[in-house]
Amino acid sequence: LFSENLVPISFLDLHDIKVDQFYISKFYNALQRNSSIQYLVLDQNNIGQKNMHSFSKWLSNTSSLWKLSMVNCSIGDVGMEAFCEALARNGTLKDVNLT
Repeated sequence: LFSENLVPISFLDLHDIKVDQFYISKFYNALQRNSSIQYLVLDQNNIGQKNMHSFSKWLSNTSSLWKLSMVNCSIGDVGMEAFCEALARNGTLKDVNLT
C-alpha cells in the first residue's frame, strides 16, 4: 500500500492495526494515489480529530469508495463535523458504519 508502484486495491481491511502518526500520514498519501478502493475498514484505530480532517479531504474527492467502516475510531465532534461535510460532497459512498 505504501510503495510507489501501487497495485489497484478494491477491498482494504485495516481494522485494529494501531497505526502511529507516521503511518497515518503515509496511509493518507497512499489513498490519494489509489483510485480503486471500493470497501475500506478502519475499525478500532485511534484516528483522532486532526487526522480525520486529512481523511475527509480524500473522502470528499474519491469516486470509487462505496462502503466504509470506522467503528470506534475516536474521531471526536470536530472530526465528525469534517466527516459529515465530506459525506455531503461524496456522491458514491452508499454504506457507512460508525457504530
